[in-house]
Order: sequence, then C-alpha cells, then structure tokens
Amino acid sequence: MYIPEFITINQIQFPLWLLFVLIAFIFHLFVIWFEGKKDGFDIEKLFDAAFLSAISSFVLSKISFNFGLTAPFFSEIDVEIGGMSALGLLLGLYICLIILSKTWKWSVYRLLDIFSLSASVFLFVCFLPNFLVDKNFGGLYTSGLFLVQYFIFSRFRVSKLKSGYVFSYTLVSSALVLSLFFEDFRSLIFILLLITMSLVNLIFRERKDMAKNTPISQNLLNSLKNVLLSKRKQLKKEQRILDQEDPAFDMDRDIDNADPIDEAVLEDASKEIVDLRRSSISNMQQLVRKALARMRIGRYGVCEVCGKPIEEGRLKIYPEATTCTEHMDKD
Repeated sequence: MYIPEFITINQIQFPLWLLFVLIAFIFHLFVIWFEGKKDGFDIEKLFDAAFLSAISSFVLSKISFNFGLTAPFFSEIDVEIGGMSALGLLLGLYICLIILSKTWKWSVYRLLDIFSLSASVFLFVCFLPNFLVDKNFGGLYTSGLFLVQYFIFSRFRVSKLKSGYVFSYTLVSSALVLSLFFEDFRSLIFILLLITMSLVNLIFRERKDMAKNTPISQNLLNSLKNVLLSKRKQLKKEQRILDQEDPAFDMDRDIDNADPIDEAVLEDASKEIVDLRRSSISNMQQLVRKALARMRIGRYGVCEVCGKPIEEGRLKIYPEATTCTEHMDKD
C-alpha cells in the first residue's frame, strides 16, 4: 500500500476515506465560493445552500441505502460513506437546490451549474484513495478525468454555455467517465439515470427559453390553458355519451316490434348523425391536443404559417387557433 488505510490520532483510528471526504468537502465549498462570486450570488446564502444540500443529500442517501440502492461504483475504493447511496446524494442535492432557488428567487439552473462543478472537484478528491491506498490505477484515471471535467466546463460556463447546460453536460460526462471503469449491472443503471436526468434538465431548460418567446402574457396563457383543459374534458364526456347513443351498440334493437325496413332506415339515419357528431368531436379533440402541445413547447400563440403572433382576441374566442386571422382558412 502507498499509504495506510487507517490513521491514528490519540490512539483512535480513523478510516482514511473519511479524511479525504472532509478534504473534498472543503474543496467543494471553495469551488462554490469561486464560481458563485463570478455570478454575483450572496456568498453567505451559497454556503447555507451547500450545508443544507449536504444534509438533505445525507438523509436521502441513508433512506435509499435502506432500500438497497447502494453506490456500487464506490465499492472499489471501499468508500462506505456511511453506506450512502449515490442516487440519494444526487436527488438530495437536486431537490434542495430547487426549493432554495424558489425561496430566494434565484436561477435554479445557475445554482445547478455551480454545484455540478463543485461536485466534479469533490469526486476528484474522493477517488484518490482508490489509487493511494489500493494502487488501483482506475481510481487515478477517474480522479484525473473529473478534474479535467471541472476545468473544461468552468472555462466555458460563463462565456459559451447557457445556464443549466453545464449541469446536464456534467452529468453526461460523469456517466461516460464512470462507464469506462465500472461495468457491473448496478453501476450501469446509475449511469443511465444520470443521462436521463441530463436530458430532462435540457428539456425543461429549452421549454423555459421557448416560454419567454411566447407572444402572449403568462396570465392569458394560463387562462387559455384552463379553457382548453376544460374543453378537452367536456369533449371526452360527449364522446362517451355518443358511444351510448350509437345504434350499432344497442343490444335491444333486434327484439323491437317495429317494421324491419323502417327500423333499418331509422337506424341508418341515426347512425349517420352519430358518426357526423363523432367526427366533429374527434376533430375538435385533435385541435385541443395540438394547442396544448404547442403550449408545452412554447409555440402557442404563434402562427404556424407565417410565424407572426396570433391576435389575442382570436385566441380568446377560439383558443384552439394555430394560425393568425390572415391565414385562418388554413387552420
């Protein structure tokens, strides 16, 4: 061994990994201070966020560990970390930062970027015992890649990348680093979860950008959304009623005493009316779904033909509209 696995202070033995975790947390705080200063954040609140997120991560990791969701990729370096789950650590950090950003009116994406960079440095230090104690070069390579990851994303965070992108790219990069050295099944599951979280974050980030480009106010957008949701519910109800009125599903029609010819004529007429109404409802449902989908992607209120804003008066009367008045014949 390069260095002992335990250190002794006043005849009390401490595992070496605990010392490295403490050092890693100090580096973690330094990076938060350094990167947060670039964005003009209140440093005291940032440190509060660091400690609160550490506590929430610890709690969630302990809970997830009790359900058997251990951190298998740490098993190589024998980092018990109190049996903490890496997934619990990540979720604890994510949930805490979202809550704090809402409370303090901060950008959650900038917070996630800063903490993802600090996490890279934290992991850089945490993986060092794998090499220093066990002579495992995989730990050294992993540690080095996390450090390179920090320097690359820190360099381009402010000048090249939009807020929120560093967090997603860091997750994907970390997943790739881990996949190079840890190939057991549970580790691969965790890697897939990292990539999934990255994609979800990018989707929400893009939706926020597109929402800013929506040409109508948020209050009107919410009002029209409620109208569309109510209309969708009403259309489903009308569709169920039509299914009950459809003569094709009338089980008692064969036992009536009416003339078979007259019965057939009436049934055909009734069937034709029901089919017309069903077609109309189906078309309306499609328009409502399309309008709601455009709201989700931030394109609601923009004419799909010319790209100009749709008149608010038209949207209030006809919230399913996807074209302006000039191109309403193509709606």
